[in-house]
Amino acid sequence: MFEGNGIVADFSWDGEANLVIEIRERPLTTYCGQVSGKLKAFMRECSLKIRFFSVLFI
Repeated sequence: MFEGNGIVADFSWDGEANLVIEIRERPLTTYCGQVSGKLKAFMRECSLKIRFFSVLFI
């Protein structure tokens, strides 16, 4: 589970290249582009080789 800045999310990762994040709670001002942008920046910064990631708002 991820939690912070008013966002609560679950994730599943196959340990290699596929990551799925399910947003359970979020502030009304948070939109998908913000979340995916932050994740892309994190993956670049940490040199993670994730080929596919998906963000789902539940």
